[in-house]
Amino acid sequence: MRYSVIPIGINTTIPNKLVTIKAISPVVRIEAADSSDKRLDFMVSNVGIATISAEQSNQQLSFRTTGGEAVRIKADGNVGIGTNNPNRLLTLFGNDQPVFQITNNTSGTANTNGSIFYQMSGTTTLAIDNQGTGTGGNIHFMAAGNNTLKITSGGLLQTLTRSASERRMILAGSPSNASFNIEAHDGASGTNAGTIQGELGLYYNDGSTLSDTATIKFERGSG
Repeated sequence: MRYSVIPIGINTTIPNKLVTIKAISPVVRIEAADSSDKRLDFMVSNVGIATISAEQSNQQLSFRTTGGEAVRIKADGNVGIGTNNPNRLLTLFGNDQPVFQITNNTSGTANTNGSIFYQMSGTTTLAIDNQGTGTGGNIHFMAAGNNTLKITSGGLLQTLTRSASERRMILAGSPSNASFNIEAHDGASGTNAGTIQGELGLYYNDGSTLSDTATIKFERGSG
């Protein structure tokens, strides 16, 4: 005996799927048959926004796989991956070493290389690892799209913040006067003997004027 699958159309005479519902803003509801009235709605608005909704009295959404619950969305909008009780906007939890990965077509495929952030196994240490294409890459810290600090793949630290046309790295400061800091500075742009190649010392900066108070200047020799 053979049974034929007949598409079902609701409000349409030409269903093109197993079940097709056609309306201005169609909604399919699954609702608990008890006093809680907990429900799950699937809907499409008349402007083309598809929505999965669980809005009844602090409901939550859960997504499960064969390994158990994978994602939880709480009523307050917090999202948990690997946890059913996220207390932040996004919480990533793993029993050993949870890893968050960002990659693109240059750094590798969606599951290799790129940049990864993780809490190292058995420790409370946070690791930021730019794997690049497999041999490492630079890490830049930026403000409003401008580079302020760079860590190269070779481990060099370079400050890119400039004040009064000088690149500066603030190493320490006065606890009583924020205008005084111990800083390392770029030198002159020239390479001739006697030109200043770098400075280290105490500087004064009130926000508009940068001046050296007591510094050590490193000059290029004649060799």
